[in-house]
Formats: sequence, structure tokens, C-alpha cells
Amino acid sequence: MDKTVLDKLLAIKTNQKIAHVSFFNNGKIRRDEFSSAKRINSFNNKDDYKAITDVLISAAESYSRSCPFDTIMMNLELGLIYNNDDVHEDNTLKTNAKPIENIVRYYTGSISSFLEGQKTNLYDYDRIGLGRQNYIDYNKLKELVENSGLMFIGPNTFEEFKKKITSGERFNILISADLKEKDNKNSYIK
Repeated sequence: MDKTVLDKLLAIKTNQKIAHVSFFNNGKIRRDEFSSAKRINSFNNKDDYKAITDVLISAAESYSRSCPFDTIMMNLELGLIYNNDDVHEDNTLKTNAKPIENIVRYYTGSISSFLEGQKTNLYDYDRIGLGRQNYIDYNKLKELVENSGLMFIGPNTFEEFKKKITSGERFNILISADLKEKDNKNSYIK
């Protein structure tokens, strides 16, 4: 049966209510409305990993026009997700609050290039380029990063990530590419 106009209007109103509260590794706290939070049921780890690395690749292409580099790093903001009903208005957790297991809210962050340990980019790509955000399985993200030859710098497991977040610790999570030994493999085609 088709939805009535009233049903459609109620759905719009519901989409504006807060569904999730995420506590991030950098100390930020973000609230997601139902309209965004419903994506938690349909994300795809490989597609979201590609979205993250596409931002890294775009930044590298942009930086390559103005500065040399042998290493590039992307900060990630990863958030431990709680249902809104488990969080007080002052962002403290209610008794027995449990986060959604294994899934994190992600935002791509600043990207830096380095040459022999010295930062070379003059501007930060996340200020001018398009970032990405969605949901991803923490352990799968780490696995995909490492299987693609990049380095994942951060807690080794979702459980370690959760422990750090719930303790209030602030920390970085980085995806890093060391290009020093690989530079000559991709020279121009003869």
C-alpha cells in the first residue's frame, strides 16, 4: 500500500531526530540524525575503504604538482557509536550504555606529505578537497589498509579502540604510505 502524505511527513520529522552519538579519537563528539544514521545498515567495507583511499590518492595527485614527497599520511577521525538513548544531554554515558560493536563512524581528515621526514605540503587537502564520511567495520578497515600495502597507525583491534575512547584518551589514527623504495617501479612507460 502507498504511504499517505501524513506517513511521508512523519517520516521526514523522524529523520531529523538524533539517532546516534559518536565519540571520536580526537575528542570530538558528533550527533547523527536518523537520515544519516540509517546508512549504518547498508555500508560496504570495500566501497568505504575505496572512498577513503580515493581521498588519499586525490591529495597525492594535488600535492605532486607543488611539492616532492616520499611519504603521505591521512588522519582519520573514527568514532565509537552509541544510540542516542544511551547518552545524557551533557554527553556522558548512561549506566550500562554499550556502543555498537565493531562499527565506527569515520571522517577523512588532514593529509600531509613528507620528504625525508620534513613536511612538504603548503596547504592541507582536507580544506580544499572533498572528504568522505560514513560507517565502516574497524577491524576490516585495518585489514584492508594493511592488505593494500599501507600502514595503519592506531589501536590494533576494535576492543583496543573502544577501551581508549571510553577512557577519554585522545589519539591519532593514520593511514600512511611509505613510497621511498617504490619510487622507481612506476616510472614512465617506454
